Amino acid sequence: MPFFCLWNPESPRAVSFTGAVLERTGQFPDSLAWIDFLNGSSLPPSQEGLIVRIDSPGKNWPVEKALLARGLTHVRHDWLEINTEDLAEDPGRIIASHQYHQGFCHALRQLDDHFQNVRWMQHPADITVMNDKAACHARLYAAGVRVPPALGVPRDFDDLLARMDAAGKNRVFLKLCHGSSASGTVALERSAGRMQAFSTAKMSPGGPHGTLLHNWRAITRYENLRDIRRLVDAVCRHHSHAEVWVPKSGWQGRRFDVRIVVIAGRARHVVARLSEGPFTNLQFGARRASAEDLRAHLGAAAFTAMCAQAEHAMACFPRSLYGGVDVLIDAHKHLPHVLEVNAFGDLLPGVLHEGRDTYDWEVAHVSTTGT
Repeated sequence: MPFFCLWNPESPRAVSFTGAVLERTGQFPDSLAWIDFLNGSSLPPSQEGLIVRIDSPGKNWPVEKALLARGLTHVRHDWLEINTEDLAEDPGRIIASHQYHQGFCHALRQLDDHFQNVRWMQHPADITVMNDKAACHARLYAAGVRVPPALGVPRDFDDLLARMDAAGKNRVFLKLCHGSSASGTVALERSAGRMQAFSTAKMSPGGPHGTLLHNWRAITRYENLRDIRRLVDAVCRHHSHAEVWVPKSGWQGRRFDVRIVVIAGRARHVVARLSEGPFTNLQFGARRASAEDLRAHLGAAAFTAMCAQAEHAMACFPRSLYGGVDVLIDAHKHLPHVLEVNAFGDLLPGVLHEGRDTYDWEVAHVSTTGT
């Protein structure tokens, strides 16, 4: 059973998937590092029956810089763009995320053009949409998936407020269209003439590129209107998606949402993430709870309905085997809402379904079904 994987070989995803393939087939998968591919190394010949896995290019500076350079000729000029020739690594900095996405999309199209009649674990065109929060939200909404109401892609702070006024909403999430792990996200709320914002980003002066944003391992609260305007303007320059802030249900004294990995159309690995603030990512102090405990808390019917929404969302990407679907249960009507579909959301160390991790399920499916 021939596998080909494009990845950063040092990543935990590559290590875990290699182990799953080796366990199932007794052979190592053929692979190529992202940086080698971007620097012109040849892809293997396309052949019928080849199973192709595209993994995350993230958390690797040479790869990020190469994708930024590739995206420079494709970026729209109303979004932030940066020349990469003298760009130095700056850990945590959010660097022209729309430009990066355009470079990534160009690479995905190159892969799609090269590989014909192969078996994609995730189709390049699906990855393109999953990695664009505005496009993904639009696809889910069109298919009838329950999602938070969208307020579009605002140009700046004033445009965002106008969209909130038009919708009659006072609480909104602003997310980088092409961010991950809550990168650069802003949770904004206003009441009685006052406003506050919570963000995963800190600001610093940026010279010719305006305000610089750096991801931070702690949540920053902004209450000064000038700072909030500056923050929102900076996030909007990166091409950002705004949606209504739907309040999450509470559990164990915290708010929670759920990561559900859907593989071959079925919700399998489920983990709840509980947080004292608006962001449930583990790097911000959220804690996990198991599927069994969550089922006991919600009840069987509500748990099943939540998983059904995740499966409905993943059905919007029929050419892809798996995806990590983020779901919240709203605090008022207790209905599941899909927040996003993560192309690379299957990394859940220690989370098992029927005794098997995500990678074992994926490899087992493609090795035995031929689809």
